[in-house]
Amino acid sequence: MIRFSLDSIDDRTAVYTFLPENDASVPGKAMIDRESGEVSVVEESSADFNHVYAGHMFSKLREFNESGRFEESGYAIWW
Repeated sequence: MIRFSLDSIDDRTAVYTFLPENDASVPGKAMIDRESGEVSVVEESSADFNHVYAGHMFSKLREFNESGRFEESGYAIWW
């Protein structure tokens, strides 16, 4: 699971901090280009060895971009 929060948003990009397993000691940052839909890691989380957590954040970013509604904060949970 990840907890995420919106850091910044403008007409071009949205940047989020995500916390793997809700652990504030190992944050990561991800970004989406709102025009192209391209996602990327801005800052790696030291707990995200195989980019599993970033991958789930990417899914949320794409979901937000498609809907046009960027959540201020929330969780992504999977199993």
